[in-house]
Amino acid sequence: NNLSSSTKRILIKILIFVWTLWVLAPMLNSGFIGDDAYNSSIDGLLISTGIPLWEHTFTEIFSWATQSGRIWPFQWIYLYGLYSITQDLVLIKVVTLLIISLDLFLFFKIVRSLTKNEDFSYLCTFILPLFFQFRWFHDPILGFTFLMPMMCLFLFSSTLYLLAYLENGKRYFLALSTLIYLLGLLTYEITYSFLFVYIGIILFNVERKRGVKFILYVGFLT
Repeated sequence: NNLSSSTKRILIKILIFVWTLWVLAPMLNSGFIGDDAYNSSIDGLLISTGIPLWEHTFTEIFSWATQSGRIWPFQWIYLYGLYSITQDLVLIKVVTLLIISLDLFLFFKIVRSLTKNEDFSYLCTFILPLFFQFRWFHDPILGFTFLMPMMCLFLFSSTLYLLAYLENGKRYFLALSTLIYLLGLLTYEITYSFLFVYIGIILFNVERKRGVKFILYVGFLT
């Protein structure tokens, strides 16, 4: 009772962060799962083929685009760029943990913005890690080199900027939200589904007329 409200909020955030780390701590004992076991050996592949990193990355991007119709250059740029610098397993797992923790923080801000209820937002954020689980193969947390947590990061950050734009109409927030969506499009196709989240938020917002411009931009990029 002697603590100030700001101190209590800081302590609650620390508690949620520690709680998330405790729930996900077993992932630190996992190895490279699925494709990560192959992608992490990029240095050896480049030595055996004798081609530079930029050429191999470009070939991968071009092949996926022309043979499978999948345009996702940013994924290969960050993936090969990362593994060409380090193959430290623990470091990559720690980065994954930090991204998920940041996702939870953004999730909290979204719920607070939508409900205007800080206590309820803390409760939702505290409960959310209980739904995390690990699978042996094609796991969204253990595998794919933090791709899925990063996609959540794109969704939540673009949503927050959309909410800020709907609230005050500043084009700066509109541009940021749109650019993050574009980055998501160039990373993984699950970004297409973000559109339904945006539409839902706009429909239930008082300033829904402002959202029409955003939907037009997003639709054009998609």
